[in-house]
Amino acid sequence: MSTIVALVPRTMIEYVWDECIPFLEMVLAKAPQDIGLDRVYNRCLSGDTMLVVILDGSEIIAVNTMEVRELDSGNKILFLPIIGGSRTEEWQDRFIDLAHEIARHHDCIELRGMAVRKAWLRKLSRYGFEEHFVTLKCKVKE
Repeated sequence: MSTIVALVPRTMIEYVWDECIPFLEMVLAKAPQDIGLDRVYNRCLSGDTMLVVILDGSEIIAVNTMEVRELDSGNKILFLPIIGGSRTEEWQDRFIDLAHEIARHHDCIELRGMAVRKAWLRKLSRYGFEEHFVTLKCKVKE
């Protein structure tokens, strides 16, 4: 059976959320100070964040989030902050197509995301993604 890439309507978030948590926790494990599941859930319910699930039959195998963000320039981007799951080779083409469709619908000029591993840049370069910023961090001294 082929996988399905589905944008979850806001009214259905609460019904699929518990099944999404393990995939969100995969990302949370790599960025524990960046992601709060309660806040992601509330942003999905409010419509500020879009939830995309990847299904194999009725089983969720991956979860992604998307957010339209307006830059200080007034340009909008479609930000892809969370991508968690498996078997990406089976669904990434359709997910990127969906992201472009949503970006066009919201008059976004580009897709943007963050990666915790360089391997994502290699995987996504075939779709036109390129390194744009490098994020650095430093803990605040006590």
